[in-house]
Amino acid sequence: MSDNPPPHNKPRLPRMPKMRRMLRPPRPSRFVARVIAVSWRDLAVSMGPILAISAAAIWLAIRLIQPAPPSTLTISAGPPGSSFWNAAQRYRAILARNGVTLKVLSSAGSLENLQRLSDPDTSVDVGFVQSGVTLAAQGASAASATGTASGATASTGAAVGRADAATSASVAASTSPSSAPAAASQAATGDERTEHLVSLGSVTYVPLVIFYEGRERSRLSSFAGKRIAIGPEGSGTRALALALLKANGIEPGGGTTLLPLTGDAAAHALTTHEIDAAFLAGDSAQPPVMAGLLRTPGVRLFSFAQARAYARRFAYLTDVEVPMGAFDLGKNLPPEPVHTVAPTAELVARDSLHPALSDLLIEAAKEVHGRASLLQNAGEFPSPVIHDFPISDDAARYYKSGKGFLYRVLPFWLASLVDRLIVLVVPIVVVLIPGVRLIPSLYAWRVKSRIYRWYGALIAIERSALDEKATDEERAASLVKLAEIEGAVNRMKMPLAYADQFYVLRQHIGFVRTRLTQAYDEQAHREAGGA
Repeated sequence: MSDNPPPHNKPRLPRMPKMRRMLRPPRPSRFVARVIAVSWRDLAVSMGPILAISAAAIWLAIRLIQPAPPSTLTISAGPPGSSFWNAAQRYRAILARNGVTLKVLSSAGSLENLQRLSDPDTSVDVGFVQSGVTLAAQGASAASATGTASGATASTGAAVGRADAATSASVAASTSPSSAPAAASQAATGDERTEHLVSLGSVTYVPLVIFYEGRERSRLSSFAGKRIAIGPEGSGTRALALALLKANGIEPGGGTTLLPLTGDAAAHALTTHEIDAAFLAGDSAQPPVMAGLLRTPGVRLFSFAQARAYARRFAYLTDVEVPMGAFDLGKNLPPEPVHTVAPTAELVARDSLHPALSDLLIEAAKEVHGRASLLQNAGEFPSPVIHDFPISDDAARYYKSGKGFLYRVLPFWLASLVDRLIVLVVPIVVVLIPGVRLIPSLYAWRVKSRIYRWYGALIAIERSALDEKATDEERAASLVKLAEIEGAVNRMKMPLAYADQFYVLRQHIGFVRTRLTQAYDEQAHREAGGA
């Protein structure tokens, strides 16, 4: 008898070769990975956001960049031969050295200059405006509507005064109550038009001198009922005279005759007894004219005993002292110091004036008006004194720190070009350069992430297949997934610098496959032994 048990009592064991064939993973795909120098796709994705942000920053800088300064400016000066006209001619020569053409327009004076600057339809960029004439400009059109109504009941001298009512909207309104709303409307319009004007600074004093006949007088109120020359229409002298006379109770349309005479004509009328007093300022108060009047018997120079009070009441006035002997040292004219009041001439511009041209104009003003004279010290002008108009931001910056570094060391046109290019350099320095430094890190992160993302799948497969409760079919499926992962990895394009990590990943895939195979063999032997 055979010692072997009967065939029908032998236990059934799994057929190992068949099971192994079932769990055997498919043949790995052919190794087609290409080791390349640079992954251009990853590089493009890394650089894209940084380049987009830099482009947006440069575009914004271009939108905000200051345009190139214009090569032509227009200034409204004064009558030909006047001090404003002569100053503008010197400005033109100074600006021409920097390649800027200055067109000089003649005008009747400060009021016309202000009206041109306030009118958006004119091409005037800058002008000389005597401080204190803003109210006169606002009331000019209102007064024209009331002159006819008040002219029916006034004398010839009062008619001249009514024409001068153009210096104040309130005076025009009081002349004809029915026109008060119109005057207020005109004043409001004037305010709106001048709100876009700024001052580049005061450039000189415009002293007011008064010559008169008769007994000595110390107050302007004593000229009530007299014949007074106050300058022509549109002049700053007329506007200032009307404001000071009104403060002393003398208004157009009253018993005082106000005549539009100035300069030599006013001096001649005074010496021939045709008028009793003459208000002279600016070009009408030239030293030869004043010296001639001082030598005329019976003609006196008015000294403002209340000069400090006027300076406090009228913020645009300054108490100025004319030294003894200033006009003639030999004859000691005047024989004693004389106090007078003086507004300043402001260089007024539109707020759209290019900053570089603002600096050029202030430089020209320093060269023209910065020297010492009879009434001012050297370097006293131009000055950022606020009167009728706010000092522009560019002028305030200039008075505080001077011209910019580029304009000090480079020619004007080149400095202007470099100044605008700096605006483009800022986003490059602030955004692009730091961003470029981040590109290698972003590039490395993207490449490594393509490797590291497979490790999560490997860990999941390993844990699932090595679980004691896993079935043979589940282990076989894990090996299939592992083969798919290996195939995907083998098709990857990997930069040469990261080839070592790529091969480490392939080794780890082989390691997981080996562990799964060993685990299956061990389980098979345990089952065979138990059987």
